[in-house]
Amino acid sequence: MLEALAKGRSAKQIAAQLGISERTVAFHKDQLRKRLGVASPVEMVTLLQRSGAWPGDTGGAN
Repeated sequence: MLEALAKGRSAKQIAAQLGISERTVAFHKDQLRKRLGVASPVEMVTLLQRSGAWPGDTGGAN
C-alpha cells in the first residue's frame, strides 16, 4: 500500500488493486500515519526513505 501511495494512487485505485474497500484503505493509511507519527502520506514515504526502510529512490536530495 505504501508503494501505491508513493506513486500517487488514490484510495479508490488502491482499494481496487487490493480487492478491499476504500474505507479499509483509509483506515490502514491513518493507522500507519499515527504509528509513524507523521501528518501525511508524503511524510510517511519521506520518513521511510530516510530511514533506509523504503526500497525507493530518495532522489538524492537531503
